[in-house]
Amino acid sequence: MFEREPQRIHAAPGDRALASEHIGSTSVPGLAAKPIIDIMLTLADCANEPACVPDLEATGYVLRIREPDGTGDSPFDGTIPLREFKGSEIDLNPHVWSSGSPEIDRHCAFHDWLQSHPYDRIL
Repeated sequence: MFEREPQRIHAAPGDRALASEHIGSTSVPGLAAKPIIDIMLTLADCANEPACVPDLEATGYVLRIREPDGTGDSPFDGTIPLREFKGSEIDLNPHVWSSGSPEIDRHCAFHDWLQSHPYDRIL
């Protein structure tokens, strides 16, 4: 299921999509995981909603989380722009971050660490 989704996600914003990565528990072989696929999509500016939200929604994704959310009542710190969508055909969550966001490196480092450190993966 993961293999077909980056193509769909990249096709939506077209050349505005800078990168995509398979993240979360399903991206680490041997790690117990819920059957939910998380994909990180990097755009120049995910807070520029007219440049990304309509295209992703037209592809079948539904915007579920907007950070900062403007209420101040968020489980996140609300300072780093994030748009999170939900897939309509399969249980998939595209996480859309802006280029340069520290969350990109954090997610990739965690993923890479678990793939290369079996003991920590077991823990």
